[in-house]
Amino acid sequence: FGYKGLVVTDWTGKRNTPKQLHAGSDLFMGGAKNQTEHILASLEDGTLSMADLDLAVTRVLELIVKTPAFRGHVPSLKPDLEGHAALVRELAAEGMVLLKNQDALPLRPCRAAVFGVHSFDMIPGGNGAAYVSACIADMPPSRMPTWPSTTRSTSMSGRPRRRSWKSRVR
Repeated sequence: FGYKGLVVTDWTGKRNTPKQLHAGSDLFMGGAKNQTEHILASLEDGTLSMADLDLAVTRVLELIVKTPAFRGHVPSLKPDLEGHAALVRELAAEGMVLLKNQDALPLRPCRAAVFGVHSFDMIPGGNGAAYVSACIADMPPSRMPTWPSTTRSTSMSGRPRRRSWKSRVR
């Protein structure tokens, strides 16, 4: 496909590191000592080629040298949070794709149902390895002026979720 970037596994994506290296994975999250041992053993017994390992290392190094930190950039300790929030909102809107609009947009006043525990109990900063501390959260309930104030979400087990996403946003 001509992709020239780095291929990174998910945190649970480390099953057989030598085979994944051969298949084109370059960086294994979160990395474990046994993976290194498996790579070395596979190089020794010939089930992994040095060329496959060299290619992965090359891709990682190519990414590193492109980073601002590698070039000595000192990050700002005063980011433009409002400006970044506006940019992210614009990018999210631009990234949405409507496959076929048969007079569905723009939305007219209507009733809407939103399903799933994360439709109410949101994780604005992501989760797991993708977690970031969200300073500003533009959550869908705040965009729905008629959102009922007594609405409660239910987890998959049927137990009510009492913790609000608002408690996790500073």
